Amino acid sequence: MYTMKKIILLFFFFTNVIYAQQDRQIEGLILDQNNQPLESVNIFFKEQPENGISSNQNGYFLLENKEGYYHLSIRYLGYQSKDIPVHLDKNKYLIINLKETTTNINEVIITVKQTTKKELKKLIGYHKITLKNLDKVPMIFGEKDLLKAIQILPGVNTSSEAGAGFSIHGGSIDQNLILLDGAPIYHPTHLLGFFSVFVPNAVQDLKLYKSAIPPSYGNRLSSILDVTGRKGNNKTLHYGGDIGLISAQAFVEGPIKKNKSSFLVTARRTYADLYTPYLKDEDIKNSKVNFYDLTAKFDFILSQKTEVSFSAYKGRDVYNPNNKFDMDYGNEMASIHLKHQFSSKLRSTTSFIYSLYDYNITSKDKMNDQYYDFGISLAISSKNVKQDFKYYINRKNKLNFGADLYYHSIKPGDVQNKTNPNENAIIPDRFASEIDFYANHQTKIGKALNISYGLRASIFSSLGPGKFYKYNELGETTDTLYADKYKPVKTYYTFAPRIAMNINVNKSTTVKMSYDKTYQFLHYLISDVTTTPTDLWMPSGINLKPQSSNQYNLSFNKTMGDKYIISIGGYYRDIQHITDYRIGTTLSLKDNIEQDLLQGEGYAYGLEFFLQKTLGKFTASLAYTYSKTRKHFPEINEGKWYPAAEDRPHDINISGSYKLSKRAQFSAMWVYYTGRPITYPAGTYLLNVYPIIFFSHRNANRLPDYHRLDLSFTLKNKPFKMVDNKMVKKKYESYWNFSIYNAYAHDNTFMVNYKFNDDTQSIDAYKVTLFKFVPSISYHIKF
Repeated sequence: MYTMKKIILLFFFFTNVIYAQQDRQIEGLILDQNNQPLESVNIFFKEQPENGISSNQNGYFLLENKEGYYHLSIRYLGYQSKDIPVHLDKNKYLIINLKETTTNINEVIITVKQTTKKELKKLIGYHKITLKNLDKVPMIFGEKDLLKAIQILPGVNTSSEAGAGFSIHGGSIDQNLILLDGAPIYHPTHLLGFFSVFVPNAVQDLKLYKSAIPPSYGNRLSSILDVTGRKGNNKTLHYGGDIGLISAQAFVEGPIKKNKSSFLVTARRTYADLYTPYLKDEDIKNSKVNFYDLTAKFDFILSQKTEVSFSAYKGRDVYNPNNKFDMDYGNEMASIHLKHQFSSKLRSTTSFIYSLYDYNITSKDKMNDQYYDFGISLAISSKNVKQDFKYYINRKNKLNFGADLYYHSIKPGDVQNKTNPNENAIIPDRFASEIDFYANHQTKIGKALNISYGLRASIFSSLGPGKFYKYNELGETTDTLYADKYKPVKTYYTFAPRIAMNINVNKSTTVKMSYDKTYQFLHYLISDVTTTPTDLWMPSGINLKPQSSNQYNLSFNKTMGDKYIISIGGYYRDIQHITDYRIGTTLSLKDNIEQDLLQGEGYAYGLEFFLQKTLGKFTASLAYTYSKTRKHFPEINEGKWYPAAEDRPHDINISGSYKLSKRAQFSAMWVYYTGRPITYPAGTYLLNVYPIIFFSHRNANRLPDYHRLDLSFTLKNKPFKMVDNKMVKKKYESYWNFSIYNAYAHDNTFMVNYKFNDDTQSIDAYKVTLFKFVPSISYHIKF
């Protein structure tokens, strides 16, 4: 009996000890004063600062600790810090709003220390850009541009002069998956590549993954650019806009139901065509060129655990050179995201997504005393359902898993010639389905090692209805297949493992490495390096195999004091089944277009250096990349390897910003890079008395090296005014921006054109220059 009493007492003792040591959780959201989520906010218990975490892209955080009394500390550069007393006697949920502020220097230093440490924790190849970063990038035509902002990073190359298209680690421009609130944007630029489609007032931030791509992303080889739309203010009504030299934009936001739901609507339009009638050049005078963007976002908090958001975008370009033809093209997207928290450990996001890009050209004109009337159209659309789960195992282990389902519909191109119907050309529509499953595990082993590893498995099928030709290596038809609607014609099964790790050598030094296997099932048939709207898309099928890539990355990262971050790294990637045209063929619309296509291989490698100064009135960055990119097709260039159009051995970007006062800021940026490869004419010969130009080896020459200096000055208007001898805060915020693009007017070559000189019987080459010196001014206001 005595023994039984001892057992019972021991049982209650150990039960109470276990209960006393039970972990409690504190979770919640970190928002700014406008209820926008803040990512990467430092959150920790003041009593245990070494066990802190950062909020995710939705502002969500979760911490665990033993029961007891603590102080929850929140630190974020540019915002007021908070220390909240917490009695952790049970699981708690908090919503914390931070206010922007000009903090004292001690607080800044503390926050920057947290920020620099956080930079070391990021996986290799990850960058995040917010609207605040754009203030330090000089603007062209007074326009902030998100895509141009990422071009100051190492390993990111612009596709052309002033172009918003970009290349990552030697990949072509189509190998970047660009998302807007989860929806793919197939043509992310306006005005033939000079402006991006993203309106700054509609964007919260963007995240770029150059390597260590999470398995939840797929469908492209080189990178992921994930753009998150901004939520509207659910407390008060705000409106404002920007006015520049050739475009204007406006926005309005506010609550639908205070603290429960919000809306945000933005609009932008260029008015460059208002100037053209007053120009002297007759060709330009009679031309029309403009674009517009419309964006809307609605957010609803259904309960403490459930939110739903709806996003929509429509953008359009109109181009009519000298009334010769009408060209219009643009994107549309819509997405619905339902977020639900099943428990403190399990969160779910269900997404329904639609995206469309289409292009149309019509022309009615007279040539050689004959009238002609024709039209060209093409389109690509996708419908997508995605289910994503995030499971918080514990402080050292996190799991992300889910599935994607896609249906692609592609209209490669139609030519309708009403003058001569015999010249009509219709490429049959193509359809495809895709199912993806993914899982990723993030774990921390000891204090020195962080590992993220996972897998993306895909099933891609080319679908009917239609007639499908099978070609051999010479482009000859060997078989014809017929398929009914939704019937698979060709199916590919792929497995893409990915792994990344950070090794913390000490508190200021980290070694990062990663391996990425990626696949791309949609092929972009492009005739040059520029982002022209007539480029075609085709799905993988019986002739086109999916593109694939293996990429290896290694970097050394170090913080020096509280102000400097330095990164030195390298990469190597091999690429299979890249696509190009056969010799003697060009981008054209015909029903057997796959007959003219070749598939080859390529590789790219490079070294990257990045130095940042992050603290003080003067901040700056230096990015240098040395790289090499080569392609190989047995049928091209006599089977020899040749430089890819994206090959750029040297790329330098130096940018700096100096805060003159609380109201004034000066920024500058200098860019230099090696001229891109080009194929020059080698000579001419006569064919039936007509001169024919023949060319040298593929990409055997280069354009001249490119460099320019951009300057920018921003002046904020005074936030207070005098009313009845009292200083009263104005009801609006505003500022002016003055920028100069290519300040020293360097004559950069955009492209080289050729023409045959009848007098000398030779080829004359002349270069085309776009912008020598472009000053701009813009005014920005918010109520």
